[in-house]
Amino acid sequence: MSRNDDGFNLDDMMEIFGDSMPAAKTPVVTAPVSAPAPAPAPAPAASARADGSPEGLTADEQALLQAYEQQKQERRQREEEAKRKQEEEAKRILEEYERSQRERAELEAREREEREAKQKRELEELKRKEEFRLDAQRLADEERRIIEEFERDAADQKQRQEEERKAKEAAAQAELQQLAEQRQAEEAKRAQEEAAREAAIQTQAEAVSKKDGRLLELLAKAQHELQGAGMAPLPGGEAPAEAPAAAQPHDILLDIELKENENFCAMLDETRKVMFTYLAPLIGIKAANNMLNKSVEKARSKAPIVLKDANWRMDGTLREDGSVDPERLLKNVASLPAATRVPDYLAGMHELVSLRIKAVEAGLGATTSDEMKAKVLALRESLQQKTVDPAWVDLFFRQVVG
Repeated sequence: MSRNDDGFNLDDMMEIFGDSMPAAKTPVVTAPVSAPAPAPAPAPAASARADGSPEGLTADEQALLQAYEQQKQERRQREEEAKRKQEEEAKRILEEYERSQRERAELEAREREEREAKQKRELEELKRKEEFRLDAQRLADEERRIIEEFERDAADQKQRQEEERKAKEAAAQAELQQLAEQRQAEEAKRAQEEAAREAAIQTQAEAVSKKDGRLLELLAKAQHELQGAGMAPLPGGEAPAEAPAAAQPHDILLDIELKENENFCAMLDETRKVMFTYLAPLIGIKAANNMLNKSVEKARSKAPIVLKDANWRMDGTLREDGSVDPERLLKNVASLPAATRVPDYLAGMHELVSLRIKAVEAGLGATTSDEMKAKVLALRESLQQKTVDPAWVDLFFRQVVG
C-alpha cells in the first residue's frame, strides 16, 4: 500500500468503511491521525447509482473516491513506469554486462592472439637464430675443412716437389757422375792418344835433329808467305792465290800457346761481359746467362774440337755464366794440326760470338742486335790501351768479332 502526501491512507479507510461510506457533513480532514478510529458497525451495502458511483455517497466523498482512484491509477502507472524503467535498467545493465563480457572476451582473445603471435615470432626468431648458428657452424666447419684440405694439399705438393727435387738431384748427380766417368774415359783415351803421339814424335825427333825440325817449320812458314804474296809455290805446295789486303792470322800468330790463348780468351770474355751488361736490363739476369751459356753448346756443332766442353772447368764444374775455360781451350787446340791450328782456333771463337749476335737478332730484333754489336766493337779502344798486343787486338776484331 501507498500513502498520500499528507499521510492519510485511503486503503486503510476503505478497509474500515467498506465499499460505502456514511454520509458526512463535515469536510475531510487531511491532517495525519496518530491512530485509526475504531471501526463502526458494518452498514448495509448501498446500491449503485445510475452513473456507476456508489449510492449514498456525498459529493465530497465521491470526489475523494475519484481522487483516490486517480491516485491509485497514477500510482499503478508510476509503478509500471518504475517497473518498466527498472526492467530497462536491468536490461541495460545486462546488455552492458554482456557487452563488457563480450569486449573482455574479445580483448582476451586479442591479447591471446597477440601473445600467441608474439610467442610464434619469438619461436621463429629463435629458430632463425638457431638456423643461423647452425649455418655459421657449418660454414666454419666447411671453412676449416677447406683450410685443412688446402694445407694437406700444400703439404703433399711440397712433399712431391721435395721428392721430385731429390729425384732430379739424384738424376743430375748420376748424370754428372756418368759424364765425369765418360770424361775421364775420354781423357784417359786422349791421354793414351797423346802418349802414343808423343811417343811417335819422340821417335821422329830421335831421327831428325831439333835444328832440322826448326828448319822445316821455317820452310812451311816461308811457303805460306810466298803463297800469300802470289809467288810460285814451293815444291809440293798449292797454286798461288790473290794477295789479301790485311795480314793473315799466321802473320801475327805462329801458334796458339799459353800466352796467346790467355789473351784471346780474355778478349772473348770481355765481349761476353759487354753482352751480359747490355742484355740483363732487357731480359733479366737469368735469361741473359742462359743465352750466353747455351750458345757455347750450340757453337760446338760448328767447332767441335775447339769448343769441346769449353764451358766446363778442368775440375769437372760447369761455368754457368757463358764463359769459356782457357785451360780447356788450350788443351783442345793442342789436338789440332799445326797448319790449321790458328785459323781453326779463331774460327771457333768467331762462331761463338756470331751465334750470340744472331740469337739476339732473332729474339729481340735487328736494332737490339746492332746496338749490342756496336758496344762490343767499342771494346777495341779500351783493349788497345791495355797490355794486350795491338796486333792481337786487331786480329781479334777482324777474325772473331767480324
